[in-house]
Amino acid sequence: LRKMLVKFPPAPASGKIVVAIYDGELTVKRLKIERGKYWLIPESDEYEPILVRKDADFQVWGVVCWVIHKV
Repeated sequence: LRKMLVKFPPAPASGKIVVAIYDGELTVKRLKIERGKYWLIPESDEYEPILVRKDADFQVWGVVCWVIHKV
């Protein structure tokens, strides 16, 4: 069981983990901003990074500040 503390309103910056809506789907990924392009980078190597398309429905809801989980 994991719990997250999310900061609202968001101040998204490259390298931060964000809670975002991308094309109607809620996701938690690391945000990468490079040369004016936005990427959503998964922490798992099992998934591919997502280039945020200019025509996509994309909105950052918050920035993850803490992750608390049982060890």
